[in-house]
Amino acid sequence: RSSLLNGPLLGYPMIGVGVQVDQLRVNTSTNPLTCNTCASICISNALRDLQSSSSLLEPILKVRIRVPNEQMGGVISDITAGRRGQVVEVSQLDTRGIATSIIEAEIPLSEMLGYATALRSLTQGNGTFETKFHQYRHVGQDIQEKILEDPYSMNY
Repeated sequence: RSSLLNGPLLGYPMIGVGVQVDQLRVNTSTNPLTCNTCASICISNALRDLQSSSSLLEPILKVRIRVPNEQMGGVISDITAGRRGQVVEVSQLDTRGIATSIIEAEIPLSEMLGYATALRSLTQGNGTFETKFHQYRHVGQDIQEKILEDPYSMNY
């Protein structure tokens, strides 16, 4: 298990990977530590061979945004074009005579940096949002290449 904590890409833990040992030959002087070390080396070698077919995952947030109807278009455009997000559902609500839209979206966590300021600007201070973790999703190949070139840059 400890071998899967450092994956082949940037050393991040691996998710959804299992290892099954089909056969183990030991002699009388073999101890459990030796077996664990051997298994760890074998797994590390196998992962190194799989590096080219591995992909990075990124956390995706479920985002619920409440905006006045007249500003919904700009907010949806920001989600889809500017933040690599996907709009899941849009519903209408009438709050004290104010027509309001509720936008449900899935947006990568890395794209949410500075979102409060952006939403305030897009809605003249009338928009609110809440987030919660949703799932991990594969990053696109183009973004993965940029991350691997410079893992500490946030310009993807």
